[in-house]
Amino acid sequence: METHQDILVEKSPLLTAKTSVQPAQPANVTPPPATVDQAAIVSVLEAWAAAWSAQAPEQYLAFYDPQFHPAGQSRRKWQALRIKRIKRPQWIRVALSDIIVKPLTGKRVRVELQQHYQSNTYSDNERKEFILMQTETGWHIVSERNI
Repeated sequence: METHQDILVEKSPLLTAKTSVQPAQPANVTPPPATVDQAAIVSVLEAWAAAWSAQAPEQYLAFYDPQFHPAGQSRRKWQALRIKRIKRPQWIRVALSDIIVKPLTGKRVRVELQQHYQSNTYSDNERKEFILMQTETGWHIVSERNI
């Protein structure tokens, strides 16, 4: 400290390259989502479409997480209807395109895609949104809707 005309002046240390100043983080800041293996997620959805195209309802339904609850009906009724709709046509082709994967959290992603469905009795082309969750056994669909 130096004394100059009865005023005390305290010398502060200079910041050096070794000194770093970290801004305070607000307590409620959500960390950015972790990066996810987009190729793995696309692969899961392509396998889901392949099971549907192969008219293999047990394989198709295995892609849905137990947390999946269809809007407006029970899970049991939804599954029965899906099995019926998968087995009824003579053939089915499901193709996916324009797939966009957006991480939500480390274990959840939102996927938007174009779904091209064709069978011997019906065809459509819809934009869909899926929420997938990573579990111990892989990525599973927890939500699905047309957008």
